[in-house]
Amino acid sequence: MLSNDSKEEIRDFADRITPENWNIILHPFDARFKPGVFNVFISIGDEDEDMPANQEEQEDENLEEENRPCPGGVTDGLLFSDLRERGLKEEGRVSQAVILIWPYRGDWRSRLVRELARLAAYRRRALSLKAHRGEEPVIVRPEFPGEELKDPAFSRAYSLILKRTEERFGHKMPCLKI
Repeated sequence: MLSNDSKEEIRDFADRITPENWNIILHPFDARFKPGVFNVFISIGDEDEDMPANQEEQEDENLEEENRPCPGGVTDGLLFSDLRERGLKEEGRVSQAVILIWPYRGDWRSRLVRELARLAAYRRRALSLKAHRGEEPVIVRPEFPGEELKDPAFSRAYSLILKRTEERFGHKMPCLKI
């Protein structure tokens, strides 16, 4: 089991490469319910826990074994919900998503960069659909697994997050095939 310090290192890494209105959390009770906030819950799988069949495991022969991303993925897409549904008097919408990762089985940084880019592409699509303005809950996700990898919004988001990672941490991330 990862120590709390190790979990916080994962959360801090994601927090430093995402926009300010993204609230990166390790526990659902840390979610902020304010208009425009995007709560991203990072769920860390246990070492001995079986991984759900729908989680990605990246095999890229071009990467050294220690640079291969750990398994993981975004679960259930991106949800936009009205703050009043949560019993709050404030008007507006909040978005939330969950990233599952198994950091023991590969490079968690590479996996997080990819999944955060995926969420940025989902968010861009949601905003173009005006999901942030309606009153009904809206879930945004690809219709077919892997479809977002061909999306120019994903490519842009992936490039931007790689660039932010290099700027903030001073080293290049191994680039995954997309």
